[in-house]
Amino acid sequence: MEKHANHLEIKPVETRRSEISISEEGGKNPLVLESQKTETAPITDNKVQVYQGEHELQDQDSQKTEKTQTIAGASFIFAKTSIGLTILTFGVRASQFGLFWFLVFSALCAVINIWSEIRLVQSVDNIEEREYSKVVEIVLGKIWAKILNVFLFLYCLLAIMSYISLMYALIGRFIHAIWYHDKYELFDDYNKAVWDKYQYKCPIIFGYSLVLLLISLKKDMVKLNFAGYTGIIAVTYSVLVVICQCHKYYNWYKDNERIEGDKSTYPNYWDLGEAFTSKLEFFKGIAALFAAYVQHSNVFPVYEGFKEDGKSKVIKASYIGNVLVAIYHSLIIICAFLTEPLNPEDLIIYRINRFGGKDIWMSIAKLCCGFCIFFSTPLLYVGLRKTVLNTFWDGEFTTKNNLIITISVYAFSALIGIVYDNILNYITYLGGFTSIIFSFMYPIVLYIKTNGKGWFYWKNLLELGIAIILSLIGYIAGILTIIDDVKGD
Repeated sequence: MEKHANHLEIKPVETRRSEISISEEGGKNPLVLESQKTETAPITDNKVQVYQGEHELQDQDSQKTEKTQTIAGASFIFAKTSIGLTILTFGVRASQFGLFWFLVFSALCAVINIWSEIRLVQSVDNIEEREYSKVVEIVLGKIWAKILNVFLFLYCLLAIMSYISLMYALIGRFIHAIWYHDKYELFDDYNKAVWDKYQYKCPIIFGYSLVLLLISLKKDMVKLNFAGYTGIIAVTYSVLVVICQCHKYYNWYKDNERIEGDKSTYPNYWDLGEAFTSKLEFFKGIAALFAAYVQHSNVFPVYEGFKEDGKSKVIKASYIGNVLVAIYHSLIIICAFLTEPLNPEDLIIYRINRFGGKDIWMSIAKLCCGFCIFFSTPLLYVGLRKTVLNTFWDGEFTTKNNLIITISVYAFSALIGIVYDNILNYITYLGGFTSIIFSFMYPIVLYIKTNGKGWFYWKNLLELGIAIILSLIGYIAGILTIIDDVKGD
């Protein structure tokens, strides 16, 4: 502490554990997504943490456990928060980037993740607090802590809207997968145009949102913490199905779609130029990778879990966890790409069954993902509610406040889900507009503020410049997506 006294005075503050911290785990991982969790005791009234995955945040107790944490266990915490539904979109992104280049950028994102997590660890080395927003308040001030909470709120809200939209899409595809009846258009061969009709969409989405609303009114969600495991199981099972069947689908492509001499029918293995066409898919693909790798608030509970030498152990766990994630992501990228080399679906679990009959294994994957989304959404909502309560009502939970927030969030999310259902764009917004703030900008700014070398030290300027460039890539992706939405593309 004395070492840094000349540049940062850390004053004792009275902290409340009602603050929210995030880590990119559901949801999934967003789609972060992406809803896995660390094991903790039941949630208390004034102690909450939110863990985030690609598009998935969870409500958890912040109390320390008596059990000593290991580096292997901490590595798993980092890894599982990046196993979310976002990775199921990697097939379409790989076809836009070229398989080779998307693998390269995925690995680079793992390296960037390690770098920013290390900086986050180093920034709190002399601070007792282990909650993201409270650390920001101590080092940067209350305004910056409130800004962080705004982005957490936006992340949670976008993730909830994407989950509602995705659930509706899964319902339609699952019904088609298990039941066919040509007398009713809703149960005939799956046709998105039919399922987009408001006479079907409105009652199903509003009914589903009403069920979520009633569940989310409950103050204590600890009984739904098992949803973290459903996320891991659902995504891993889906990935295994794709891996086991990709050779069969690739052979079908070679026999039925590939035409010798016609390069338009060849898979895109190397051509990065296709990501820089008029729609500039490069930026959107990078934003998807940002969303898939969000896990930074794991740094704080993991750090707190080590009794001794926490700094070096968290760094080791970050290295191991991100390497495991990069390997996992590489497997799904390769196999999803080979399953649908041409015109891939937005999510690999939407793939067309090329062999007739019912694809039972993929139908089970859709069902598992549906359960994951259903149980993860209320947990995600608790994080959003806590953020709003802390911002506007000083953390006070009352029946009135609860009703106002819950009804507003689910009514708004249902309305958006009815009129907007582009899952790829949801992920772009999550990775491009929200996650970059707590993944890149805040960790680096916190590190510069606490390392004692000043803003104009060349290494600090270099790292700040990298963080700004990464953030610009995310914001360009978000702006391009808004333009596409306005134009109706």
